[in-house]
Amino acid sequence: MGQLALRLFIGYQIESPYHKPEEFRRLGEQLAKLLAESVPSICLVSSYGEFPAGAHLWDQVVRTIQSSDAVILDISENNPNVLLEAGLALGMQKLVIVLRCRDAAASLPVDIGSFVYVPYKTLGKANLGALAKEVKRGIDEYLLRPRDPLFYFRHLWSLRPDTRTYVVPGTVDKEVGKNPFEDYVHLRGHADLDAVFLVTETLTRLYPQMTVLVQSAESSGQLPGDWREGNVVCVGGPDFNKIVREFDARCPLEYHCDGDDSIWLSHKKTGRRYVPSFRSHGDLQMATDYGFFLKAKLGGDGPGRLVLLGGARTWGVYGAAMLVACRGLLGETGGGTNVKRLVDMLGSDPSFVVTLETRGSVQGVHPPVFRETDVEALDDEESYA
Repeated sequence: MGQLALRLFIGYQIESPYHKPEEFRRLGEQLAKLLAESVPSICLVSSYGEFPAGAHLWDQVVRTIQSSDAVILDISENNPNVLLEAGLALGMQKLVIVLRCRDAAASLPVDIGSFVYVPYKTLGKANLGALAKEVKRGIDEYLLRPRDPLFYFRHLWSLRPDTRTYVVPGTVDKEVGKNPFEDYVHLRGHADLDAVFLVTETLTRLYPQMTVLVQSAESSGQLPGDWREGNVVCVGGPDFNKIVREFDARCPLEYHCDGDDSIWLSHKKTGRRYVPSFRSHGDLQMATDYGFFLKAKLGGDGPGRLVLLGGARTWGVYGAAMLVACRGLLGETGGGTNVKRLVDMLGSDPSFVVTLETRGSVQGVHPPVFRETDVEALDDEESYA
């Protein structure tokens, strides 16, 4: 079972008669120890409400809360900045846990019932253990039923909101789907448009502040020069998407094309074959196809991530997009179950590939199916070439 990385922000008034900044750091350490020993184990990554000189304070606060999963705020003084942080975190659907000294002179705000509220006498070493356990209970309850519906999605994709993401589709031969009157500009020339649309919609839902660009490219040389500082999401196989070939060594699956133009996949190490099949159901042609979703570090110690969505045919590619999408084009919502399963198995920000089976027709695609044995953790340094 993978380890979930939980990002925590602790905010407070720095000068106070009720507490000292170092006491909150000790609280964070106690809480980290308790969560590391829990089942499943949780790695707590804490940041504190003290920002460096010269920082644009409000922007820094917003970015820190936005990138956090949970927020602990001490409102003993009813400090306006801390209360504003509480409202901001609540509006972002974060878990908000409020601390307040029992001896606080300020009256308790009326709407505090919306938060998990934990009173304390002092933050001395003797009381920190009990306080940390109380806070942990709030976190445990939240993880059991997170109020943020995108919680597990963000832990699986794990893209930095301040990075840029390039979604790179394949291109279709000009004679495929030829329109006698070319009443289009750019998109008709791309392959797997259903999957491209689903990926871009998911990314903009998960990271509303992120710059997401659909970028045609025959090679990485056609991407902006700083592309390695961002994320690259390649949609489709190497027959339509040439840039995928540059990442072939990162993927344990490879493509095959027989003389009759039938395309299928195999695993480079195990030799397992994934061959699409077709059958007729009345006048409807039904397909059973195979696809995969791969996510890994783009390279080095940079923030970028590489995502490959591939398939033997277009149903497999669209199934790979559906697997981890917020919703399908027909309103399917199975992605939430899938991403929770994967995060429970692999932890936060995993490098992995999952192979899936999907069935569909011209009328649509059924939700993809995968088993735990179809999920493979990847070593970011390993080459499969």
